[in-house]
Amino acid sequence: GDDGTSITVAPTRTKEEVETLVSEYYQMNQQLLLTERKLHKITRKPQYVVPFLQMPGRMLNVTIDSESFGWGILVSYKKKSVSGSGGSAGRVAATAATAAPEHSVEVLLFCVDRHFDDKGLAEGGEKE
Repeated sequence: GDDGTSITVAPTRTKEEVETLVSEYYQMNQQLLLTERKLHKITRKPQYVVPFLQMPGRMLNVTIDSESFGWGILVSYKKKSVSGSGGSAGRVAATAATAAPEHSVEVLLFCVDRHFDDKGLAEGGEKE
């Protein structure tokens, strides 16, 4: 217009162009998800995590088998070593233990006393 403003109209796309763009977006999004999973798998390996578990007091976000327990405080870290007994079975056990060492962490988590939960009151419990 005469006042210095102009209106820009977006170009109209054909159905095929839109389908192509949606397909490209979907493929890129799938590749991103795959890359994120790979990165997550790498960063959770003990060789990268263990150095951060050496100092008690660290905050940890605890998730086990897709169940989140929230944030907790690291109390202690131990690398479990399994010593095999004599014989071939003991040597196999010791070899397996050195191939994939187990790690143990003690974490202080916030727990809720369900006794005082409102849910208990709804089920006929009495408030103390």
